[in-house]
Amino acid sequence: MDEGAEDEVNADTTPRGKQIAAAAIRANNVLTGICAAAGLTLPAAVWATLMPGQGRSVAAAVLCGLFVLIFISRGRAFADKRQAIALVCGAVAAMCVGVVKYVLSEPAPSGEAVLWGAAVLVAFGGAGLAAALLVPITRFTPLVRMVAEWLEIVAIIVAMPLAAWIGGLFTWVRMR
Repeated sequence: MDEGAEDEVNADTTPRGKQIAAAAIRANNVLTGICAAAGLTLPAAVWATLMPGQGRSVAAAVLCGLFVLIFISRGRAFADKRQAIALVCGAVAAMCVGVVKYVLSEPAPSGEAVLWGAAVLVAFGGAGLAAALLVPITRFTPLVRMVAEWLEIVAIIVAMPLAAWIGGLFTWVRMR
């Protein structure tokens, strides 16, 4: 009878609290790594996507802007600040890389490109500073939060077909 009682105790395969906590920590670390990798990859992707002075350059700039917006808005959804910081820093670096690519594409003696690039970066930094100062102390209504979620969803929905068009996927499919 002792063996039967022992088998009955071992039949429960439910993980214990320590196992669940360890799995949650592992999953959180994996998600942090994914966010950090995405944040590191976005600036390189923006550099590769932007094509100043060529066809579809405006669409490519809009696509890069959408991804910067998506990364920043996704950053607010994470409770772990390391994940949010990784995404937001990647978005900020991508914005800076995009401005640098446009400035470098202009002729060397052109001071106007540097001026516009600096103005864009100052405006972006000012908007970020204003958001950092106002957002944490503001209590947003459910309507405002819902509108922010819907804007993020629309940005994600628009980004995919825009990327396919810029990359020539629609033309390739039509020609096959």
